[in-house]
Amino acid sequence: MYSNRFTISSAQPIRILYIEDDIVTAARVQMQLDQYGYVVDLAMDGIEGLAKLENQLYDIVAVDYHLPGMNGLQVLQNLAASQFAIPSIMVTGAGNERVAVEAMKLGVGDYLVKDTDSHYLELLPAVIESELEKRQLITEKQRIKEALHERDTILEAVSFAAEQFLTCAHWGEPIQKVLARLGQAVTASRVYLFENHRHQDGSLLTSQRYEWVANGITSQIDNPLFQNFPYYPHLKQWADMLTQGLSIYGLTQDLFGYKAEIMQAQDIQSFAIIPVFVGKKWWGFMGYDDCLKEREWPPVVIETFKTAASLLGAAIQHEQMNKALRESEARLAKTQRIAHLGHCEWDVINNIRHLSEESCLMLGLPADNRLVPNDIFTNAIHPEDRKAVKKAVAKTICADKPYDIEFRIIRPDGQIRYVHNLSEVIRDQNGKPIRFIGTLQDITVRKQAEAELRETTQTLSAILNAATDSVVMAELDTTCVIINPAGAARLDRGIDQVVGQRLCELLAPEVALRRKAVVDQVILTKQPIQFEDEEKQNIWFEHSIYPVLDEQNSVTRIAVVSRDISQHKQAEDSIKKERDFINAIINAAGSLIIVLDRAGNIVRFNRTCEELTGYTFEEIKDRPLWDFFISKDNLEPCQGYFNKLLTTTANSPPLRRENEWITKHQTRHLIDWSHAALLSEQNEVEYVIGTGIDITQRKQAEEALARTLAEQKVILDNSL
Repeated sequence: MYSNRFTISSAQPIRILYIEDDIVTAARVQMQLDQYGYVVDLAMDGIEGLAKLENQLYDIVAVDYHLPGMNGLQVLQNLAASQFAIPSIMVTGAGNERVAVEAMKLGVGDYLVKDTDSHYLELLPAVIESELEKRQLITEKQRIKEALHERDTILEAVSFAAEQFLTCAHWGEPIQKVLARLGQAVTASRVYLFENHRHQDGSLLTSQRYEWVANGITSQIDNPLFQNFPYYPHLKQWADMLTQGLSIYGLTQDLFGYKAEIMQAQDIQSFAIIPVFVGKKWWGFMGYDDCLKEREWPPVVIETFKTAASLLGAAIQHEQMNKALRESEARLAKTQRIAHLGHCEWDVINNIRHLSEESCLMLGLPADNRLVPNDIFTNAIHPEDRKAVKKAVAKTICADKPYDIEFRIIRPDGQIRYVHNLSEVIRDQNGKPIRFIGTLQDITVRKQAEAELRETTQTLSAILNAATDSVVMAELDTTCVIINPAGAARLDRGIDQVVGQRLCELLAPEVALRRKAVVDQVILTKQPIQFEDEEKQNIWFEHSIYPVLDEQNSVTRIAVVSRDISQHKQAEDSIKKERDFINAIINAAGSLIIVLDRAGNIVRFNRTCEELTGYTFEEIKDRPLWDFFISKDNLEPCQGYFNKLLTTTANSPPLRRENEWITKHQTRHLIDWSHAALLSEQNEVEYVIGTGIDITQRKQAEEALARTLAEQKVILDNSL
């Protein structure tokens, strides 16, 4: 087995191997290429050349056809059989075009013909440079394609998570789809979510709540070990790290003790554990396993995991805050209905407060201390809020305005609480205030919920602002409610210029008409729709429109997420152009070229084949080869040969066979075929590719020559 790699680096010179048995010619080639800064190694025969290729990295190899022991084609066959990935050039003698053709079939990039004046030496540097540039373009194109694909896949997974959490009523509804998308984006074996909770004794436990596994991977969601699983004492270090917001990732082989046992029991080879925080509280963690191979998680992947965990934490917190706010409001309504608010009455004349038991508890006073001097009440007000309270009292007394104020109180133990004081002033006959009668309510929980909800909303807003995709929330008539900076920029406007406007009026009329039809369908079906649309010339977007449903399952709003896919479209166009270019080369080739599927059906048929057989490709497309070109007496051997081709492997050399074809006009042509197999990702033959040359006239000339020689021999024998 030979291995090599193709590299072009400005830091190191290009290294070339030239295989040539003529010492003088080899020396001249070496001198010629030295002038261009190339480093040239020489080999005097094929065996020496293959040995050097095995032990040294080369950027390109040039092979002379006429070599002792092993000719140039045999050297190339050895390279092809061992999947030797290196650009190569064949040097042939004049009149050896057949050798050049065979070399091209073996993957040679170009060939040169030796001439008597050695002009080919002047062409050699240009041919080498052309081959190096060609391979560099192929390598760079593949690298860019892979990098774009990895980046887009990961970003799509995170964007998908944001879309799902943004449009769901409960974060648990889309979590299974989110875990699956994240796992598939990074080709993980298993993705899971654990939630922390406390034992009755106060110790910290964790339990697995959700899991996604790839095909063929054992699920752990029903493993009793991962329910009420204790962190301490075995996983104390990990728990401390996760509490601090640190991620844990690496290889199972680097672990030891209890940690290694847990991972090995699940067949885990590589893992990543990312903490999930709800607000400032460590809620649990997300985990990613690879059970098939050891892998180093790249920084971009770890950062993606952290972003996904942050999105999940924000979604959980947002739901908790909404729930806490609803519960607080429900408690307030219930309290008002059944008169369980704290009673607070201020006797202005005697400057005394009459408090109910609930009001005493709010202020941190003994429950039976119902009658207190007003100074005790006013001194309990937070110093920063006393001025506002005095102003509200004065405004009520002087301007006869309602006394309705929220302020902070400080209990004797130093605890700060928020209260809502609502009172009505009672006046005497002369209009002088004599009493304030009202209620006092502890609204601390509500205030905390509002503050945390604001923080969560700001977090979600920051995520939307950082997103490169356009994210929009709109009313059913397309009036914009929420839009992120990327969305506003796509419309060439600021956020303030878009919010409150009908989106359909901000788009080109033809685009608005198409978009309105899709929105109407989403509202009607209550199902999300994804589609691609060209908004401007060569500017393509992928749109996802989701219905936002209320508790009655009615569509109240629509959410739209749009992604610029112009680069993808350009890549598709490039691939199409490349495919057309290859088709042009195939049709321009002088040889017969045919491609068959595993059943022997014709899937490609170049112009040379059409000219020889009289059939157009459309006439024989997807139909068996033997229905057209193979005679009945030759059918069984041909099918046997074809079945043999289906058993070839990646290392099998091309197979040769001479076979007679019958044309549409019933003429017969003898074809010299060379066949190779194209394998699938499962290493099975998917297509059989054949290249052939019509040797009918050559065979006829050989037979005529043989007859002439036989006749001459008979005459000679008779004359003796």
